[in-house]
Amino acid sequence: MATNLEFIKQVVGTDVANLELTDIFSANYDVYKIQLVGAEISNDDYVYFRVINASGTDTGSNYCYATLLQYAHTAHGEIKSAGTTTANYLGYLFPANYDDGIGVTLDVYNPFSSSCYTLFKAQFSSFANGVGLYGGKTVMAHKVAEQITGISVQRVGTYKKIIANIYGVK
Repeated sequence: MATNLEFIKQVVGTDVANLELTDIFSANYDVYKIQLVGAEISNDDYVYFRVINASGTDTGSNYCYATLLQYAHTAHGEIKSAGTTTANYLGYLFPANYDDGIGVTLDVYNPFSSSCYTLFKAQFSSFANGVGLYGGKTVMAHKVAEQITGISVQRVGTYKKIIANIYGVK
């Protein structure tokens, strides 16, 4: 992958259920890099996302993923699914009110093309009380050939704070 990043924008969410990254994809780039940092939460839960298209947020069973979880305290784990309503897995935030949050780098491939699926590759690190530090790698696909304009970073509960930095890759 090319290594020249061009900053597009930063989005900061405060007291939001979902971090809506709207109108971030265009014909200017085929590949994007999104970094999620500084998450502080109101309750424990997984972090995932859905794509935003011309009709809004896609909640259909149009996602698939495979994740390798890399724990410091036990054996590695794998989770996968071929037809879910969310693109998983971007980490787990626990405990509530813990402000170190997660670190996620999400690469997005061909989101603005209407002739192919949008593909994603994520690497993340997280902290879970009682578990400690862990990380993971995930590959995902949105299995609809359509133009994607953004993503909605979601979880059950609210983000007290979360920051997204969006870059185009040249």
